[in-house]
Amino acid sequence: MHAMERASAKQSSMLDMESHQQKAQSQQKGKSGKRRTEFQTVEHHPHPAELKAQKESRSTIEASSDPVLKEILNAKPSPLVTSSASGKSRRPRTASEFENPHSTNGVANFKGRIQVEVNRYNRHLSRHQTQVHGGRAYHRVPLTTPPGPLSWRLIAAMMMVESSPGADNARSRLNDPMQVSNIHDETIQNIQDRDITKNRGQSIDLIATREDLYNVDRIRPTPVNNGRLDYDAVPENQRIHLRLSLRIGIAWLFVKLMIRDSQENIVGWERDWFTAVGEYNGGGNPHYVQEVRTALQVISNL
Repeated sequence: MHAMERASAKQSSMLDMESHQQKAQSQQKGKSGKRRTEFQTVEHHPHPAELKAQKESRSTIEASSDPVLKEILNAKPSPLVTSSASGKSRRPRTASEFENPHSTNGVANFKGRIQVEVNRYNRHLSRHQTQVHGGRAYHRVPLTTPPGPLSWRLIAAMMMVESSPGADNARSRLNDPMQVSNIHDETIQNIQDRDITKNRGQSIDLIATREDLYNVDRIRPTPVNNGRLDYDAVPENQRIHLRLSLRIGIAWLFVKLMIRDSQENIVGWERDWFTAVGEYNGGGNPHYVQEVRTALQVISNL
């Protein structure tokens, strides 16, 4: 009996030692695991300069996916431009001469609105369209690639060239940022006098939406008084406003992009958006295209 008790006690002691060793190993493993966990969850607090670099990098990647902006970022400096009107040589406006996009009434404040209107026309022109005038059908082919959909940044850059957020010109930015209703400009008149059967209005009927054509027919050109555009001289219900200016400016740019046949059908599109940008200005500013390119560089991180 004593021998059996001694054997049982010995076995129990060995079991206790084994349990103690396993417990010790488990504790050591737990400590080791805890150290690894603490090491993995240590938070990294980047330096402000690093955060700024990361933000600029993300903006550049996002911006470079925009084909229009990608071309601009890779463009070489423009040579000296000569004005055919004055015969004088000068460079276009430099980046430092453009507005701060984030200033009061700066173009950054209109980003959402520009995107909405650009997307609206990109969708509108992605479909084939047929209109009947005088018993005859006229056709428009869908917008294709190239040149691809219109970039909202291109319209924003054109806004920066066309209008200014400064105190003396704030009404131009708020009422007519694309300057389509300036009395010295023929955009509104061309659209209101449209007649596709007489080759007037440059087939705007096949570009602009019916809603926009209806609204623009009520608009009166903005006169100039004392050297400034006088928006208050036009009754409010006949005055150009921000949304319609954007819509008509976008539609007019597409008019300059389209390719027509002899029967006034829209059969294709120019391959380069900047061909249309140059036509949009109509030659009034010999530096227009280059200034739009520069403005694009200014807003590349928007």
